[in-house]
Amino acid sequence: MPDNASFFQNLKLPSANPHEALETISRNHFRPLFDPKRFEVRSEDYRDKGVDFEIEVIEDTGVKRVYTNFRFLIQLKATDTITSNSDGSISIQIETSNINYLLNHPMPAYYVLYHNPSGKFYYENLRDYTSGLSIKDEHWKGQATHALRFSRVLDELAVEDMHHQTVQKGIMQRQLDEQMALLGESQYPTDKIILDRDLNIISDAEIRNLVEKGGFFLINKNRWADILQLHKKASGSMETSGLYNLIIGIASYHSGNMPDALSFLKAARKKDASMQPGLEHFLTYFETASKYAMGIYNEKQYTEKMILCSNSPALACYIALEKAKKEYIEDCNLDNALNTYEGKVRQVILDNECPTGLKFSATLELLQIDGENINIEYIRNISRINGLGLDNSDVLHKAYDFLNWFHKTYQEWLGKIREIMEFCKEDIGNTFLFYLASITRTRMNYHLLAISREIFLLEEHPQLPRLEFKGGDQPFRNLLEETTEAVNYFYGISHVENLMVCLSLQYEIAHYIGDKEIFEKAMREMEELADRYELNVINTAVQKLKSDGPYHETFIRSFDFEGHAQLKKMHNQRNELKLMDTNEAAIEGKMQKGRSSIMLYPIGIFSFPKVQKEIVYEILCISAEARQIFDNMLDSGIQPVANINYNPIITEGYVDTIPRQQTSESWENMYRIRKRFYEEAFYRLY
Repeated sequence: MPDNASFFQNLKLPSANPHEALETISRNHFRPLFDPKRFEVRSEDYRDKGVDFEIEVIEDTGVKRVYTNFRFLIQLKATDTITSNSDGSISIQIETSNINYLLNHPMPAYYVLYHNPSGKFYYENLRDYTSGLSIKDEHWKGQATHALRFSRVLDELAVEDMHHQTVQKGIMQRQLDEQMALLGESQYPTDKIILDRDLNIISDAEIRNLVEKGGFFLINKNRWADILQLHKKASGSMETSGLYNLIIGIASYHSGNMPDALSFLKAARKKDASMQPGLEHFLTYFETASKYAMGIYNEKQYTEKMILCSNSPALACYIALEKAKKEYIEDCNLDNALNTYEGKVRQVILDNECPTGLKFSATLELLQIDGENINIEYIRNISRINGLGLDNSDVLHKAYDFLNWFHKTYQEWLGKIREIMEFCKEDIGNTFLFYLASITRTRMNYHLLAISREIFLLEEHPQLPRLEFKGGDQPFRNLLEETTEAVNYFYGISHVENLMVCLSLQYEIAHYIGDKEIFEKAMREMEELADRYELNVINTAVQKLKSDGPYHETFIRSFDFEGHAQLKKMHNQRNELKLMDTNEAAIEGKMQKGRSSIMLYPIGIFSFPKVQKEIVYEILCISAEARQIFDNMLDSGIQPVANINYNPIITEGYVDTIPRQQTSESWENMYRIRKRFYEEAFYRLY
């Protein structure tokens, strides 16, 4: 058997090319990198001009896998000898003609290098590579070759990126072809096709069509920010209709940009012949509202224009609710204002022409009224109970009834708000109304918490239910979290009016607990909104909050805290008197020989040593004329009556003209007398 090597040495055969062998090795190792379920790898063998593989993307639709005809190109290089650079990269020279050849293909292209010593594949995206060349030298196409540094390993993530880039580029190319076909049929010769940096394609015609057909739907879904974002994609030369301008104007109004709103609404007015019948009132309404917000219209002009808009059934409810709220705010008679406002809001809700969304808003207005009424009743009743004291059984009974009513009513109120929030979020998916309800609840709870820290029952009683208001800052911190969520939402949809409401509430709550960082940030954001939009209503709101202060400060100023402090003082004095009674109850022989008794109306009968009657007269401030009457009665063993509601006392007896209501002065006099009697050991008998 001859030696194999020597056998072939004696034959004239084609020599093996090491480069071709390396190319075969690289190709054999390259194909397995691409999953055949997602890619079809095809070799370019015919008259190679610089493309080694054309790879088609296969997409899984969920039902089946389909060929997309979306492809990318691969130029495969291989090396057995090139050593790595100091940074680990590998450099090779690429001919400019090959770069240009690949660039002429509309789909993505990649250079891939197989490094045989390490068995690794490296790759570079042609788009990224040529972008770098252009940055370094805008005349790079004049050179014969360019160095390409490979540093990115071709792994699973890289293959996935190739798949993604190819699909995106393919979709873009398909859309571009379709838009080019439609562009020739457009009635507007200035329409353009717009391509963004993310390869998204849209045309002026498509934007105009989307706004005109879906604009009002998006506005009703509170998605005016989406409309404005779509409008921004249009070219500057796009032709617009009256309807298009009306929709963009309304979207700008809701986002708080009144100058833009007015500009688009004026453009709509010029082209109103192209609008549908019935939209004239909407145009007038938003024109008027924009001009009023900017200070162009005064109150009278605004009212006159709104009366004209009221002829539209679709707008009448909005205007009626807005008018009712304005009158409520301006009415100084709180009880009358609340009742009137509540009646008008109910009329809006019962109106069959009223849109569903507005009915929800009106329902929230009613709940806000109910919440204010609950807080008012809390202030009135707790103050009244503290003033009368719980010694009286009738007062105790009324206090019991009120506290039960308050707890039940407050929980029912919270339940109604919770139901609305759940319905808006889960049933109809209306996030806008959800956060309106949320902020209504937050405001009510903030007001009640702030009030309860200042006004509370001065004395407890075992028969009364307890009102559980948690102390500390945590309840207010929880409310701040709720406002932050609402602020972020209204920022997201660019609703400036509600954003101001939320920031104002956030400022007030943070101010109450002294969180300077939060309330100063909220004020800065409100001032920035006021500067950005230059609207009277925003500027007025910011200045009013600065001058009047947050709710808890205005409440303290409006409430009779001098009277409340007096009630606290009376409460402490009442406890002191009870202690005197307790101490005297343990004393025996309070009516022993040598002592007389006197009725001090209305606090009871007291005994004192006869020899100290002048001290009694002096304490009671009995006049000289009246003392003669008291002397005669005491000497005769008759118990006189001194009405200590009077100071001085000018006659004996209960007196016909007894004051109907105890004043703070009469209370102080009673307390003084009782305390002096206790100090002088003039004991209370009963």
